[in-house]
Amino acid sequence: MDFRHAARGGKPPGVRTRSPSRPGALASLTLLVSLVYSPAGPARAEVLFEDLGAHPYAAAQPDEWGRTLSGLYPFDGKLYVGYGTSGHDIAPWDPTAEEFVWEWEARTAEGCFNYRLLGGRLFAPSQQVEAGVDYSAGTPWENGDVPSGLHLYDMNRDDAGNLWIVGSSGSQATAWRSVDGGASWQVALQVAPAVGAYARFYFAGVYEENVYVQAIDHPQVGPQPTSLVFDGASWAEGPDLLPYASSPGNDYTRGQGWRAVPFDGRMLYTKWGAYGLGNSGLLYAFDGAAADTVVSRFGVKDFAVAEGRLWVLDRFDAVLCGDRIESLEAIGTAPAGARSIGVLDGVVYVGTIDSRLFRGSVDTGLASAGGRGVPVARLGPVRPNPFNGSTEISWELDAPSRVVLAVHDPAGRLVAVLADADLAPGSHAFSWDGRDGAGRSIASGAYFARLSAAGRTHTAK
Repeated sequence: MDFRHAARGGKPPGVRTRSPSRPGALASLTLLVSLVYSPAGPARAEVLFEDLGAHPYAAAQPDEWGRTLSGLYPFDGKLYVGYGTSGHDIAPWDPTAEEFVWEWEARTAEGCFNYRLLGGRLFAPSQQVEAGVDYSAGTPWENGDVPSGLHLYDMNRDDAGNLWIVGSSGSQATAWRSVDGGASWQVALQVAPAVGAYARFYFAGVYEENVYVQAIDHPQVGPQPTSLVFDGASWAEGPDLLPYASSPGNDYTRGQGWRAVPFDGRMLYTKWGAYGLGNSGLLYAFDGAAADTVVSRFGVKDFAVAEGRLWVLDRFDAVLCGDRIESLEAIGTAPAGARSIGVLDGVVYVGTIDSRLFRGSVDTGLASAGGRGVPVARLGPVRPNPFNGSTEISWELDAPSRVVLAVHDPAGRLVAVLADADLAPGSHAFSWDGRDGAGRSIASGAYFARLSAAGRTHTAK
């Protein structure tokens, strides 16, 4: 392992250096950088999670995908749960009764992953067989018919008050629009598969009066389509809303977008992995011109926007929260197997891959998180990137801090630790020669450098 360090005051104690080895024929590598701070200064309350038990209907599903609590959605004082591959009973968690309460059998032979609160009503779009969407306004549930629908994945409401629902009809990705509040639906757009056997729309986003959809072809064997944008009158091609999601041969970056919501002046949505809901994906932010990943290039399992804050469950089960995308703080660690996150009446909940629901402590400690004078690090660019010899990672520290710099592969496995030392304030730089901890050249692809220091949680490329 070849690394170089430069800092005010010279080489820090505990950091080894050696002369650069003669480089061999190395593969082309891309390094993505994440800056992760661990708490420092006065300790604040950490969220602790209480096991509320298994969702009875999710637990009865025949496979892990179906048993996974894939989404948690607050409405009318209860927390609704997405799950299923073999039917879906709407049975939210009722914190007053302290139990899951059955309300309705959704019209689906598969499941419902993505509840949507639109115009004061909660909608549950369903997948497979009966083309329908169940909905509630705090009263008993009702059925709504969607003509020619097969899989219905997501819904949204545009600035004119029209409802949108997206999914597939036959082999075509399809979007339907309702101008009468869901009483009737009309096909607004259909896209045939370009390279696969069938195409689907998985999310409907609304940003600055425009509606955005992006088809995914299955199987995902080649470059995927870019987005289509509806401006209220017609459709036009738009930017790629899922960059890094169509790299041939890279399973980590493949997948489809889900559940677009507004936050911090942008449109946020996740990209789930290509092989099911149990995979972590990426969190994207779209500003009207381009989309890019935020929070963590290591992967995000789920996110929620509640009470003016962004809540994130990352790939390593850290629970993050903040009132800006760039200023999230780690407030706790979710239980093993965590997959989804939701917030009801100020309380954070986590769902797992084995149907269990956990409730966090009420005091998240956010009020005491500011003003602690914690050290702050600022990442510089990674140069060159991509590279096939060596690359340099640079950053600055405003105060003394323990720093750990490590490289991980796309699955999160540790490749090498580049530094683990107490560093002085000032500028620092380490170089990496594309080898693992045993000095072996690694395969080509994208890798992740994780920098841990003291303070709050931020990310950068």
